[in-house]
Amino acid sequence: MREESISSYAWLKEAKAFMGEGGLVLEYPGNYRLHCENIMKPEHRQLLLPAFKKVLGTENYQVTMR
Repeated sequence: MREESISSYAWLKEAKAFMGEGGLVLEYPGNYRLHCENIMKPEHRQLLLPAFKKVLGTENYQVTMR
């Protein structure tokens, strides 16, 4: 992802990622609200979805905070 978009990579790298029932879950610490909001923006989603599909076989992801 870093080669595609450094900003998407920056928002993504702080997440703990795991597969949940509905697809990929990106879980951020409670003080990373800005990361949660930004990683869901259309400009980042359009880059992330094809990458997730290619690597993980899913285009579904959700963002949570712990």
